[in-house]
Amino acid sequence: MGTRADKSLGLLTQRFIRLLEASEGGICDLNQAAEALNVRQKRRIYDITNVLEGIGLIEKKSKNIIQWKAGDLLKVDEKEDEPMLISYLENLKAELAQLRDEETVYDEHTKWLQQSLRNICESSKNQRYAYISQSDLQKVFPFSNTFAVQAPPGTNVEVIPPKVCSFPFSELSTLGCCTVFYLLF
Repeated sequence: MGTRADKSLGLLTQRFIRLLEASEGGICDLNQAAEALNVRQKRRIYDITNVLEGIGLIEKKSKNIIQWKAGDLLKVDEKEDEPMLISYLENLKAELAQLRDEETVYDEHTKWLQQSLRNICESSKNQRYAYISQSDLQKVFPFSNTFAVQAPPGTNVEVIPPKVCSFPFSELSTLGCCTVFYLLF
């Protein structure tokens, strides 16, 4: 477990279910599960079991022992007697693969758009066209207090919680003049 995705509760739940599938009679010792899954915080295992118990898939046998009670855990290879279910799962898998392919295409398009936007913004020829009207801001942020900041690239803006200070932010720029507009809609 290295990346944040590797440590997600969703992934841990999938690994926990696989562990339940491999256990004798769907019975699992949570201490052993935490050790087998290399979980440092047992609380994460308890979060999973509380949800599974809440939706009626498991029951507690004793303090750290749980049992799967929702019937046989579904292993598609072993469920030859349920062809409709297998067909449904295969359709879901195909749909998921198609959606992942679409997501990959959208991710590529997003990268291209971001690069195009960077190219436009960084071009000195386009600087004189870099503006936004008050009506454009009003459409995006209706009924809100809005501050527009005109500052050189690289300017740091710090937003301070309004309860701490009557001025909600401060700016730090050594690159040139900064102008702040308070827009009242």
